[in-house]
Amino acid sequence: MVGFRDPDEKQTSDSRKIKKEQFSSQTDYYKIFNQIRNFDFLTTVLAIFGLVLAVIDYECQIRNHLTNIDMKVHPDVSKHPRVSNSLTQLVRLTITFTTIGAMGCLIMRHYHKQKWITKYFLENSEDPTQITFLHYEDDKHFLAHKEDFGHRAPLLTKELLFELFLLALQPLPMYDSYITFQCKKITVVYLLSEVLLVLMSVRIYFLIRCVLNYCEFMDAFSKKICRGYGFETGVKFTIKSMLIVNPESTVMYIFFATVFIFAYLIRIFEMPYSRASSPGDPVFDNFFNAIWFTVITLTTIGYGDISPGTQPGMLLTILLAFWGSILLSLLVVTVSSIFTLDQEQQMALRHLRISRQAAKTITTGLKYYVAKKRLHLMQCKQRTRGQVNYMSPDCGFLELIKKNSQPMRVEDIKVKSGKKVSRNG
Repeated sequence: MVGFRDPDEKQTSDSRKIKKEQFSSQTDYYKIFNQIRNFDFLTTVLAIFGLVLAVIDYECQIRNHLTNIDMKVHPDVSKHPRVSNSLTQLVRLTITFTTIGAMGCLIMRHYHKQKWITKYFLENSEDPTQITFLHYEDDKHFLAHKEDFGHRAPLLTKELLFELFLLALQPLPMYDSYITFQCKKITVVYLLSEVLLVLMSVRIYFLIRCVLNYCEFMDAFSKKICRGYGFETGVKFTIKSMLIVNPESTVMYIFFATVFIFAYLIRIFEMPYSRASSPGDPVFDNFFNAIWFTVITLTTIGYGDISPGTQPGMLLTILLAFWGSILLSLLVVTVSSIFTLDQEQQMALRHLRISRQAAKTITTGLKYYVAKKRLHLMQCKQRTRGQVNYMSPDCGFLELIKKNSQPMRVEDIKVKSGKKVSRNG
């Protein structure tokens, strides 16, 4: 019949269409997620490149100008050799351009992230209340905030503004100023660019997030699972998971990163004071001394041979001491976990101890049996030679003699009384 269509064929075509749409949706899901990760990678590369340029510029400045800044000699900061240098201004312009590029990549990352959230978590159901969570408490939390899921995700969020602010912290081109601190009758003068360099170190956050993006706890599948449990996976959740799965390596990474970062920041603040207080041997000119001071403070030992003399250095030392107490507790727990046996190892240890104890018991029993048998044979030999110990109990030596390989007449056995023992006893 013309126009007739088999219902089974129609159902098959509909199922194929649904599977095709699901496959396309899954493909777009991972495609947008990879775009988010790529823009995050570009943001990190540009941000860290600008930070490296700022550090190189600072190191070149302090190597070329070993004396502290004197505002009497250079009252106008724009004419100071460390500021008016054309190479320094070129480096700062380059840092500015990399910062603008990093901000653009960050905005694109945020845009794709909000698009990803809107498409696959807010618009995947006609009725948002039909989204099923894996736990009842998460279900109640979702239903209580279901109005937040009824519209598109906002493009301008607090997270984006905060990260843009972090990227904006950088040495300014064509501008600088003096910042002074009075420290123990010594006037310490900083440049604004030095303080901005210390604040610029927060860009390491982008590096940490970029590295963790390729971790198993922040991939697309993990985000799906965490969404199912009612929360969003991020840097905090990933670090907690790593501390549980790989506590030793995670704590070591955090420890060494803390040592090098804080050592360099404290060195920036303490170098002018160190040069002014001891011109012949400035302590903090040597980076290893800064590392030594950081490790001793971080481990809450505090020998006191090296100490900060400026207010910014003291503030960083206070933060380092508080962070050191937390990190040291993590280190103690991690070291104790190294010497703690897991369930399989405890079962194996118990099996080994029981097996060794059983083997030791069997060996001791065999040794006792052999020793008793030897004593028995010695007593039998003494009796065959006429040396009978009447104090010892009877040990059945007649049966042993009958089983001897060399036949022996029982009548030939003499006892101490001189009488012969008859065959019938």
